[in-house]
Amino acid sequence: MNKLRNFVVLVTLTLGLSVLSPVSKTAQAATWHKGTPKALRGKWRVKHVPTSTERLHITKSHVYYFSVGPYYLKNVTYKKVNHNSYKVRGYEYTYRLQYDTMKFKVINHNHIKLSTYSIAFYKK
Repeated sequence: MNKLRNFVVLVTLTLGLSVLSPVSKTAQAATWHKGTPKALRGKWRVKHVPTSTERLHITKSHVYYFSVGPYYLKNVTYKKVNHNSYKVRGYEYTYRLQYDTMKFKVINHNHIKLSTYSIAFYKK
């Protein structure tokens, strides 16, 4: 009788722990943050091209990209992809009227690359 009770307690305890034990989840390290990263903020231009052709102006809450036509993002959020790359997402409100994502890579404090269009920008 004692052996049967010990066996039932052991089985109940084992099943209870296996069912109630926490399930391991992977952490989401890269989350979307409000605004733009400080490394990208400022006025940028393309070298060896007239300044009016390709310009990029990044503020805390907006991205202005002037190429053939203006391209504006508002309600901007960003996610760090790796130690020097960022995804910036915002609402494009001039032509497409939808959310869009741009990818940036920081080369150094005076040089960034807009990976979405393969264009290198330099600090003004």
